Amino acid sequence: MKLSTLIISLAIGLPTSLTLASPVKWDMASGGNGNLYELILQPGLTWGQANSAASGMGDGWHLATVTSENENQFIQSLLNPGAPYFEASCLSSNLVGEVCEGIWLGGFSSSSSANDWQWVTGEDFSFADWGPFEPFGNGDRLEIAEFRSRNQLMAWNDVPGGRTRSTGYIVEYERAISVPEPSAIFLVAIGLFGLGLLARNNKKYR
Repeated sequence: MKLSTLIISLAIGLPTSLTLASPVKWDMASGGNGNLYELILQPGLTWGQANSAASGMGDGWHLATVTSENENQFIQSLLNPGAPYFEASCLSSNLVGEVCEGIWLGGFSSSSSANDWQWVTGEDFSFADWGPFEPFGNGDRLEIAEFRSRNQLMAWNDVPGGRTRSTGYIVEYERAISVPEPSAIFLVAIGLFGLGLLARNNKKYR
């Protein structure tokens, strides 16, 4: 957890955790987008609290969005089955067996029944990795859960945003678009031009 995240957590009364992770870059050379991702294990947060903490990390940071299978696989590579990534005491379902809640992502719906899923960044919500029988229609926020009766399958689950059974969240830092700097030759040319004007003015007023 970054110092800024820890300060925000203490200031607004969020649960804190000593389980820390470092940002990982999804390299463009390996087919990534160049963005940074960080897993923050911080149990007991609502989606809103996680979203606020992500935004509070600074410009460019937000809850992670997942817009392709490759990005989904990369994010899942940051997780391991079982605790502490997923809750130890899981909910049971007649349809899918044990469902263990886990990691918040930046997906949300306007209501549990609307099924109008969106990303916090406004990116297209065309890719999805829902778990068995999901979205079930009982939640309006998106998390990565573990479906243990399905060979510990990590997949998406729709849950109420106010629920606090999560174990943490993943943040993403959008890769900054660099502005090309003026070349050294161009800078030298400007400098020489300025010196020439200065010398001309000094000669004129002597």
